[in-house]
Amino acid sequence: MNKIVKSESAQLEFFNQCRQLYLQAAAVSGETKFYFEVAETIVCIAFAGDSMVDIFTPALAHLQLPECREADVTFCVWDSDSSGVAMIDPPCRWSDFTDRGDISGFESQRIKTAFHWSDLSVVVMDLEQNIGVFWVKSPAKLPFWSKSAPLRTLFHWWMEKNKKQLLHAAAIGNEKGAVLISGKGGVGKSSTAIRCLEHGMNYLSDDYVIVQLEPQPVVFSLYCSAKIKHAETSEYAYFRNYLLPYEKNREEKALMILYPGLKDRLVEKLPVNAILIPEFCDHDETSITSVPYWTVQSAVSFTTLSHLPYAGRFTHELICGLCQEVPSFKLLLGKNRSEISPVIAKFLQKIQSEKPVVNQDIASLEKFPLISVVIPVYNGEKFIAEAISNVISQNYPALEIIVVNDGSTDNTENIVRSSGVELRYIYKENGGPASARNRGISEASGEFIAFLDADDFWPDKNLTRLIAEFQFDPKLKVVHGYGQLVKKDEQSGEWIYLGNPKESFPGYIGAGLYRKEVFQEVGLFDTFLKFGEDADWFNRARELNIPLKKLEEVTLYVRRHGQNMTEGKTLVELNVLQVFKKSLDRMRKQHPEIEHAMNPKRVSVIIPCYNAEKYLEEALQSVFHQYSKPLEIILIDDGSSDRSLDIAKKYTTKVRLLRQEHKGAAAARNLGIRHAAGDYLAFLDADDIWEKHHLFSLLKAFGDDLSLEMAFGQVEQFVSPELPDSSKLVIDDSLRVVAGGHPGAMLVKKEVFLKVGYLNEQLEVGEFVDWFARANHLNIKQAVIPEIIYRRRIHTTNQGILKREQYKDYAKILKENIERKRKS
Repeated sequence: MNKIVKSESAQLEFFNQCRQLYLQAAAVSGETKFYFEVAETIVCIAFAGDSMVDIFTPALAHLQLPECREADVTFCVWDSDSSGVAMIDPPCRWSDFTDRGDISGFESQRIKTAFHWSDLSVVVMDLEQNIGVFWVKSPAKLPFWSKSAPLRTLFHWWMEKNKKQLLHAAAIGNEKGAVLISGKGGVGKSSTAIRCLEHGMNYLSDDYVIVQLEPQPVVFSLYCSAKIKHAETSEYAYFRNYLLPYEKNREEKALMILYPGLKDRLVEKLPVNAILIPEFCDHDETSITSVPYWTVQSAVSFTTLSHLPYAGRFTHELICGLCQEVPSFKLLLGKNRSEISPVIAKFLQKIQSEKPVVNQDIASLEKFPLISVVIPVYNGEKFIAEAISNVISQNYPALEIIVVNDGSTDNTENIVRSSGVELRYIYKENGGPASARNRGISEASGEFIAFLDADDFWPDKNLTRLIAEFQFDPKLKVVHGYGQLVKKDEQSGEWIYLGNPKESFPGYIGAGLYRKEVFQEVGLFDTFLKFGEDADWFNRARELNIPLKKLEEVTLYVRRHGQNMTEGKTLVELNVLQVFKKSLDRMRKQHPEIEHAMNPKRVSVIIPCYNAEKYLEEALQSVFHQYSKPLEIILIDDGSSDRSLDIAKKYTTKVRLLRQEHKGAAAARNLGIRHAAGDYLAFLDADDIWEKHHLFSLLKAFGDDLSLEMAFGQVEQFVSPELPDSSKLVIDDSLRVVAGGHPGAMLVKKEVFLKVGYLNEQLEVGEFVDWFARANHLNIKQAVIPEIIYRRRIHTTNQGILKREQYKDYAKILKENIERKRKS
């Protein structure tokens, strides 16, 4: 689905609405203001009422000012439970939300807007007025990380405006300076920082800090909190008095507030002397070794970019500058935990006296094996010169560049031949990217092969970084990272980062490096597929258990320019279904249990029908044309008084027809369930439509997870063509695509449905909401897939669908379910 870009005026309007709602909440509950000095700026946090004060202020208490000051920025905090003021719906689709918090299409440089699934909060900020707003419905349901790092997103946006950066890192030090300890979650940042604090070192944070690069690298404290695992609380008896009460079953970690108890060891800022990347090791001793800056730069950048909404070019460039100015090291954490703090303290004193230079050496590699870089290109005259230049700028000493021209009709050939670069140029008739890559593989001389599409480019030293992994582990056949989407600002010429790399397409061919021999084991790219050949190849590699290492870093920049081959393509056009079918066919030979789980001949389709003569035929045709044919189609006529029954009788060779007096949709569905012979149940309302891949996509979820009990897809609402334009204006764009929340978007095992119980026939509206709530109460295992599989029609005889209140029930249940699944 293509992105819908919101105008800046629309984003500003939403901010102003949120701001006005805060003022309403403050008028109801009263307003309380607190002032903090954060990284040399004055921040006012204004609360509507006091329900959030004790949740958010403790972690910031060490920075609180004793008196009111003129603030540089104001954060307005409110909730609906205590104020009774409800939040409006965001002006976007459910499908526009992302895991990181960005909202697709919200690209204003002035107005920032985020929605966080983790705590169901809405965060908006006007960077011209220097006002931010944070809203959550229920403060009591906030997870522990919202208390340990409150208002993180607002601080991130504010610091970026002030040329500083929120960094996902711990920081500890002595009176002269500090070390940053960065890396993804679970590598030992928090535990290392806490042990150093326990043994007398100064403390700035265990998870998030603020850094500035100019005039010198400095780290600022933001939170005086710390976290430890529940199972390890006994190991930290020293901190017993600083632990906050917690619910062990609800919260992942125990939270400590270190101020005022340890105020003498909490410092607000220190010079940055070194960056450490921790890693657990098998031996007892803890050690610290120098590593090239670019290995640390990738790790620090990726973990920060993955957490902060709209973090992009500024974040990446500041981290690059920091890593090139401050020496980098790997911290190997030994099993003897008591040695960790003394080793770090001694190391810090040593580098402060010796002042080591940044390690830029790539000579630590044992050798530089030949890498063949294959650049497939079709009508790429705008980009091919940049691609070749990007490969040369890698400064890798053993390169073979192979440009495969896939039948271009523009000026690509002349540009390549006049580039002045030593390369191999191959022309072939147009056959698609798969055939072009395959030709490059057949021509390659190198022990390793890398691929770069003509409109993409690599980070600095990318090839050296990737080849190093093979030397660390010679058994590897593939090393693969993530792709970061970017687009160029036409006015400034600067690159704008789009979204979170961790949420991008996981199978970019150009994001990896491959041993040439792996293509003999896995095979070449499937030339039958114009799109999706990359996903198909990785599927085959996984099925063969090819040794592949996934790096937690960006190894490819993917340029979006409006002319990308995948722009605006549907799932069918992108060959997603064909790719999956090929994978399924291979799995069937090896795993009969997966074939059984995904057999469409186990599906009973149930269609309740009441006076649907206008739409019934189209609904039935959408089932007849499924890629995966079901076992049976059961249509229940619920006492229709129009021609619905006559239409249904035309298809008695394909449809099993049942009749009842008019009792409502719940009773009709229940009747169909009682007569169903299949192991799975699927539903379709007689005025709605299934996408052709409906059953195929839902069955895939059951094949991916054999323990799954029900699955949902995305629902797209559409206005029936016969409605007049005046009726169409009633539909809110924010509800056009929603995740699940409708029986028609569900596939469920029949035994599971019966375990939950039949639909409540006493309810005229919301019978599925009731059933879904019961399913959640029983912890029925479920999944939500990203594909749109169901089209829900809005027309003159179902006006209830136009009422936002009805659909909010579904959205609320789904959000609560997603939150629960994430925590588990």
